[in-house]
Amino acid sequence: MKSARNQAAIQVVDEDESTLRLTCYNGSGSHEDDNLPDITADANGNRQLIALNGKGVMQGLAIGRDIITVFRSTEAETFDLQSGSQSIFDIDFLAKESLVKSPYGLTWAGRTGIWFMPEDGRSIRQINKRWANKYDGSMMTDDGTTQYVTDAYRSAIISGYDPYSKGVAFFMAMTKKDNSGAEYVLSTYEFEHDRWTFKVLGSTGIPKYFAQKTRIGSTDSAKLILGTHTGLIQYPNITGTYPYRDSETVAGGSSGSGFQPM
Repeated sequence: MKSARNQAAIQVVDEDESTLRLTCYNGSGSHEDDNLPDITADANGNRQLIALNGKGVMQGLAIGRDIITVFRSTEAETFDLQSGSQSIFDIDFLAKESLVKSPYGLTWAGRTGIWFMPEDGRSIRQINKRWANKYDGSMMTDDGTTQYVTDAYRSAIISGYDPYSKGVAFFMAMTKKDNSGAEYVLSTYEFEHDRWTFKVLGSTGIPKYFAQKTRIGSTDSAKLILGTHTGLIQYPNITGTYPYRDSETVAGGSSGSGFQPM
């Protein structure tokens, strides 16, 4: 992952579960790790290797405001690239593919809720409190036997940032109300409005990943792409009978325009 400190841009990589390496290229384009693999500090005394103090398997790595954050299941560890300060604090982190960096900060899915670490350094907060009982498994289906969102469903959540709606989209499976099977739900949190929107994806396939593109064809506007096992869904798509910006149409509408077969 790319960041910067007072000398130049650097790349941050996880060497193992307890070590981060700050790596860069020299003026000739040679990789300094190849030239000086055992050096732990550069000529100015800046650390090249960071020993991590946290316990457990590393689940995610992100950088915001020149602060590296390492995520584990129950704790996060930060390292400030400018000051060199290091700290550990408790968190709830579960879904590896849910960690997303946006202009607003970092978001991820935990076991008990969906969490937001603001870019301005304010405290971590849960952003899905209004439907937390459905998310955390305490709400059951109509027959009282099955959780709407199981631990397996929470673990498999994937996420992406939609620059059009300025929101983070979380895709997850949910048990149907009558417990007749699972349905696939796109839950989007819009930062500017502090609100959630929900959309059940029907025949568009099981989503596998999110990706961002800054140019589609001759258009320069930013897009969010949701890849499924059968094709791609492009956001936004605000024409015709597609007000939800995907291939799910209004009742009676024809299918097609938001869905791009592979």
